Amino acid sequence: MGSTLFSDFIQKVKQALASLGFFIENGIAQVKELVAEKIFAQKVKTNELEMVDKATGEIYCTWIENGEWVKVKGECEENQQPPTEKPPIEEEPPVEEPPAEEPLVETCTPSWQCTDWQPLPETTACGQTLTQTRTCTDSNNCGTDEGKPSESQEAKRYSMFGSKCHRYLPIRYVLFYLPRRIFRLR
Repeated sequence: MGSTLFSDFIQKVKQALASLGFFIENGIAQVKELVAEKIFAQKVKTNELEMVDKATGEIYCTWIENGEWVKVKGECEENQQPPTEKPPIEEEPPVEEPPAEEPLVETCTPSWQCTDWQPLPETTACGQTLTQTRTCTDSNNCGTDEGKPSESQEAKRYSMFGSKCHRYLPIRYVLFYLPRRIFRLR
């Protein structure tokens, strides 16, 4: 009784769908026309394809015959016969589809822009070791740290006279370098 009731129910659903022009048999849905904004499919098998010219709005029917693309102006019809002669290539060459290619993967190359190192060594005591920092940002917004410059470094303040810190100007600077700089400026 239960299986008969279920079978009857399935038959009623099939009849209702058939009255709408929709048939389902062995997991395959068949419909006379389908209207959709977008169709996504893994595989499409068709005999003919009707396309609208973007520039003119004219309809073309296209299919493959003996391995060659055939294109005819107008809607695809079941009884449509292909032209008996192919038009000369100069007039209207057959439509050729480019081979399927892998989708292009856009690459992004970071362009790093960094602020100046802070604090400046001049703001610390002579001989003191300090950690300087800066901020680096990618002006291309690639979303990666690839090639990102360092944002932290150790630094030590030295005097302008060498690696030693001096309280007073060294005598050799006063006697030798200072006069040369003064006379060079004149």
